[in-house]
Amino acid sequence: MSFKIWSSCFWLFVPILVWNAVFYKKLPEAYQKEDWDRIPKPLDMAETILRVLLFAIPLLLTFETGNQLRLRTNVVGWSLYFGGMLVYFLAWLFEIYWPDTMWSKSRMGFMAPTYTSGLWLAGILLLSNDTWHTGILLPVYTAAIVGFEFVHTLHSFLVLANLNKDMQVQGKNG
Repeated sequence: MSFKIWSSCFWLFVPILVWNAVFYKKLPEAYQKEDWDRIPKPLDMAETILRVLLFAIPLLLTFETGNQLRLRTNVVGWSLYFGGMLVYFLAWLFEIYWPDTMWSKSRMGFMAPTYTSGLWLAGILLLSNDTWHTGILLPVYTAAIVGFEFVHTLHSFLVLANLNKDMQVQGKNG
């Protein structure tokens, strides 16, 4: 099987990248750079490295739509990909348009834009084929997804913890 650029799994990131570019600045202040950068540097570095792997490895992976042997995996993969994107987009929209609701102020709601990415990433993983037959790309990509989800979610947890501390200090001083 030859590598075809148009079947590269990287294309599956395009809707996510467009969404993030369009809506990032509309997220509440807590998601912006000033608050988001208040985490330990090693965590920040790990997240950056894993993010690069998440985007780079799919350049070497392809997805097939006509392979009958992978039909069940493809159905689950596409379902997770599209369903996961929908949940991910909804998580963002709740934080953007309804930031004062109980959900958006809760730990689960605040962190939803970070942990819901695991759904569409799992979909991409299930759709991926190691066109180069290395035997290593898919396990490395799986580890990168798991590692990124852990670090990215921990990052949002720490941002929320910092915000809660700041609010407690303001309450004592205010």
